[in-house]
Amino acid sequence: MEKDDEIFDFGFTIDDNDDVVERINSKAERIFDAIMPLLENLKKNPESETIKWPNRVERIDAFVEKLEEILNEEV
Repeated sequence: MEKDDEIFDFGFTIDDNDDVVERINSKAERIFDAIMPLLENLKKNPESETIKWPNRVERIDAFVEKLEEILNEEV
């Protein structure tokens, strides 16, 4: 039988489940808050068949970066 100080625990610890759930919920809320302005703007003036969206590629790329930052944060 090994002594307690000789046991190799691989260096990990266990997070409290409530803490993990809270951090995941926070990340989900931030993603929701980021997406809602886009959806609300798309709903404006539903009678119009066209959408004016200057600098579309740059704005979409910036939005994708924002979502990636949120998703890649430690949980």
